[in-house]
Amino acid sequence: MTVVPARLFVQFIQQGLEKGFINDITKTLDGEYYCNDQYIEKRISELVQQNGKCKTDVEKLAEHLCIEQHSVKRVIQHMSADKRWTVCDDLIMTQDCVDGIKKDLKSKIDGSGSLSIIAQTQQMKLPYSLLKSVLDDTIAVDGQYSRYPQIPDVIFTKTYIDGCKEKIMGALKQYEEPYPVFKLQKSQDIQEDMFYLLLEQIVRDASFDLGSLRGKRSRAIFEPSSFKERQLSLIKSIFESNDCISYNSIENLYNFASPADLIADSYDKGSFLSLNSCFIKTTVKDKAKSTIESISEYCDVNNVLPAILTFEDVNKVIDTILSEISNTNNTIKLIDLDGGYVVNAAYVQKLIAESNNYLRNLSRTLKQKLSKNYASSSINLGDNDIIKAFESLGCPHNIAERLLPFSRNAMLTQFSDISQTPYIETEAIVSGDEWILEQKTRTLKKLESLRQSIYFNDQAKELFRDAAVQKSLEKYILKNQCTEFLFYLVIYLVLDQSYNKAEVSQSASLCIKLEDIENQSIVDAKQQKYVISYFIRENDHRYDNTHVISIEEMLKKKKLDQFIASILIKDQQHLFNSQLPLASERIKKAANEITNKQLYHQLQQLPVSAQTVPQMLHLVSLLIFQKVFQLPLYVTGKFVPVILDEIRPHLSSKEQELLDTVHLSIINDQRQEHLQHYESLHDLGMKYKLI
Repeated sequence: MTVVPARLFVQFIQQGLEKGFINDITKTLDGEYYCNDQYIEKRISELVQQNGKCKTDVEKLAEHLCIEQHSVKRVIQHMSADKRWTVCDDLIMTQDCVDGIKKDLKSKIDGSGSLSIIAQTQQMKLPYSLLKSVLDDTIAVDGQYSRYPQIPDVIFTKTYIDGCKEKIMGALKQYEEPYPVFKLQKSQDIQEDMFYLLLEQIVRDASFDLGSLRGKRSRAIFEPSSFKERQLSLIKSIFESNDCISYNSIENLYNFASPADLIADSYDKGSFLSLNSCFIKTTVKDKAKSTIESISEYCDVNNVLPAILTFEDVNKVIDTILSEISNTNNTIKLIDLDGGYVVNAAYVQKLIAESNNYLRNLSRTLKQKLSKNYASSSINLGDNDIIKAFESLGCPHNIAERLLPFSRNAMLTQFSDISQTPYIETEAIVSGDEWILEQKTRTLKKLESLRQSIYFNDQAKELFRDAAVQKSLEKYILKNQCTEFLFYLVIYLVLDQSYNKAEVSQSASLCIKLEDIENQSIVDAKQQKYVISYFIRENDHRYDNTHVISIEEMLKKKKLDQFIASILIKDQQHLFNSQLPLASERIKKAANEITNKQLYHQLQQLPVSAQTVPQMLHLVSLLIFQKVFQLPLYVTGKFVPVILDEIRPHLSSKEQELLDTVHLSIINDQRQEHLQHYESLHDLGMKYKLI
């Protein structure tokens, strides 16, 4: 037999493969051998059987056979069906190997209660699809295992699931207050996704009555049924006992449902009213309705409604009541004044009609203040006047103020008619109360006296040559005399704008008694300042305090010249229309005579003694100053030294010596030694009578 050379044999084989004459032949990677598929199948089968229960991978088979991996895979595809092998990716496993994996997995699941396919894939270094396939078969065959579509990667034993549910149920039973679910989850040794899945199943179960979930997953709150029942019972208790409950109270007690839904679920629709901020029982509305229907004048509905109602709530209740009344009773006409006040329309008409006398007196006063050359068109009725007119008839201020929109036109028409009607008693004063008339006259007389004192003191101030003395006198005038003027102006304003003595006694703007007004007993500057400040602070609508505020501002800024010019000379308050101008010689002469007479009379009545000498020196110095300068001076005894310095050049040497001796005896407290000089001082003073 002829031997074919190896090289030629290889060429024959290669050409056969290329032309398709030879199939199922694989050349080894070293090029030394050709292997047919039967040989490769045999060798693969032997190698796989040798591994037995262990997996065999394609790479190792290809390496052992010294052929390409794709050739191994091609052959295995034909073999696996016959051999009952499991082929997955590049792995080949016998049935024994698969059974071992299945047994191992079951052992792990039974030991821990759950198993993650992904975790086992990493740990066992097996394909995910293989493990999933094995476990799917296990679940299908064995009823003690289960898997949830929401967590497809994890396998659980039913015992484990039941245990987890029992742990969750046990925790839920302990709660009496709403509890965050994420805290519950952290306290349980249960995988997070599994926990939320089981919790949802538990709560959705028809037999579960422990509570409910508010929200989803980690943001959820578990609300125990006992808590809901307890809070709803408390809400109903508050509503029943108070006949009202605010939305805030309901939300603070139970915030898992809207207040409207809670009340609607617990009460009949017609048993309560829903307002802007609260609920009230219909009985509350009916009680308020009964009160409103019976009013003859006005009613503050706030007094019959719960205190928690807001302004909007009260208005809504009143609107509801008035709507009901208008639909059932056309005989009574009511007006809603807002703020909880309702007034009978007949009462408004009564007030307007009975204000005639007040408006008539007001018209007279305004004509007096505008002097005789007034024009009726220049007399106007303000809102404040309308309020005061109603108050004089006993109507409270808050009601009178709210009646303005409903009464203004009628009152203006009435006042216009009165203003255009001539009266014989045009010089009469508004109030007919004798006490008011008397006190106004006395107070006005006091104001005129102070007016002259301040004016002439300011002129006398300029006679002193020492600038420091002038400054001291100016301070005295502002602090004492101007303050006293403003004090009596406050008294006069209250009297002038009051209808009778009772109204003055009830004034909230005066902090003094009627006796203080009658006796003019408030003489201390601090007390007078307090009365002024109190009057301004109270800001009573009944009194026009514009001038008082303006004057007080002048005094604070020490503007004496402005005070004298605008308040005393120009008389912006129109208090002294009947008086002569302050610059008049007649006024000056009269003031001199009155002051001299008063000083002279006091000196005449004063006994000569060591105790009275300071007062005597004060009176004598004032008499001499007035005689020398023909100008009255109204100052206290502290100014005696500067007065003596000013009058000394106008006295004889003997008179100067006498005054100095008396003054020094007072300073040095040596009065008993100079009684004879005091007699001489008294005689000297008696010589300085103007007339």
